[in-house]
Amino acid sequence: MDLIKADLHMHSRTGSDGALYAQELAYLLHELWLEYASLTDHDSVLWVELIREFLLQIGSNVKIIPWLEITTHYNQKTLHLLAYGIDPNSTELTDFLVRQKNARRDRAVQIVERLNVMLKNEWLRSIPLEDILALEWEWPITRPDIANYLLENGYVQNFQDAFTRWLVQCDVQLQSMDIYDTTRFVYELWWTPIIAHTFAPWISLNTVARDMSERVRLLMELKANWLQWVEVYYQWHENDPTVSEKIALADSLWLLVTGGSDFHGGDKWAAPLPWWTEIPRWRFMRLLEWIMR
Repeated sequence: MDLIKADLHMHSRTGSDGALYAQELAYLLHELWLEYASLTDHDSVLWVELIREFLLQIGSNVKIIPWLEITTHYNQKTLHLLAYGIDPNSTELTDFLVRQKNARRDRAVQIVERLNVMLKNEWLRSIPLEDILALEWEWPITRPDIANYLLENGYVQNFQDAFTRWLVQCDVQLQSMDIYDTTRFVYELWWTPIIAHTFAPWISLNTVARDMSERVRLLMELKANWLQWVEVYYQWHENDPTVSEKIALADSLWLLVTGGSDFHGGDKWAAPLPWWTEIPRWRFMRLLEWIMR
């Protein structure tokens, strides 16, 4: 089978919660000889064009597809929506991302308030709110930013512990558009909406729906509301005995399939390196055709 060497889901330190700066990520993508890649920072597009410039400067043939990962929700549970083929200079996108950034700042304030109550109960020093707000450099404040702060300041032993010990209990729902409105927003701008890590153990249909029948019903609802793609190929799919069933389910619903590693790097639970998803070339070319429509 003819496979494509591409990674369509990764994050940078420069614009989101990744471990590598955009320039470092560009060198890594070049060394891995990827054909296509997408930088999908959370609610941020600051480095989409610059990573393309870095690749050109080093003479790389990696082609960058503009992309964005949007935080949204279903029934007050978080979902992530990927948007392919975005225009980073779109006025509508800029306005939307300002709203997302403000919502993330408000969420961070509430999380710190809850954290400080728990820290006080355990006779630990409080976190100055200004320290967390200072994390909002060029991108919105994310929970991983707060997790890294807890790690760097000795509150936890590792990144995962920050979530299991503190952040899960102190979580606050991000006040964003729901999945239906977000999908419509993306589609009406002629971009391509895709459910991120659709069937993964984290932030996916598995975490917002109780069983497979409810997940299928939700996919059918979303398909009736502008969704046409799902992210099924991912870094562990080769060891997932049900991946063929998930692809068959997407095909049966006439949903197109894509994938990516969700690379962050550092002390994260996702892929340790950008990884070329073993997507059949014919599936990938359908995605390119859709973006270029």
